[in-house]
Amino acid sequence: EKEKQAALKKMPPAAPPKAKTAKELFILATRQQVAEANKGLPNAEICKLIQDMWDLLSPEERERYAREEAADKSRYEQQKTRYDEQCKELGLAPLNMPRQPQPPGLLFEKMFMSKQPTEAAPAAARP
Repeated sequence: EKEKQAALKKMPPAAPPKAKTAKELFILATRQQVAEANKGLPNAEICKLIQDMWDLLSPEERERYAREEAADKSRYEQQKTRYDEQCKELGLAPLNMPRQPQPPGLLFEKMFMSKQPTEAAPAAARP
């Protein structure tokens, strides 16, 4: 019982949601309206309509979503810093911890060199 409680204390906190791009913010803002205006259309067609709307946006309208993107990125960085601090206190790996680089030849070895060559089948006996 105590081991379970100790393990639960070591659980990482909920990771912050990733920052959204300007296009993702545009989709979130317009999707419901487009879907309601085009009831009965398949999801793929609604996505195409939204993509066309995004392509037709003026630079000023895109700038609005770019500002929202910057604000969301700032929010994510702040939350990520707090998350990493909490993980560090628990002795856990932080979010997006860089992986150890592998030597360039290692991938080649894994792909091609690990396979043992098959021995040729013995030739059939001739009469």
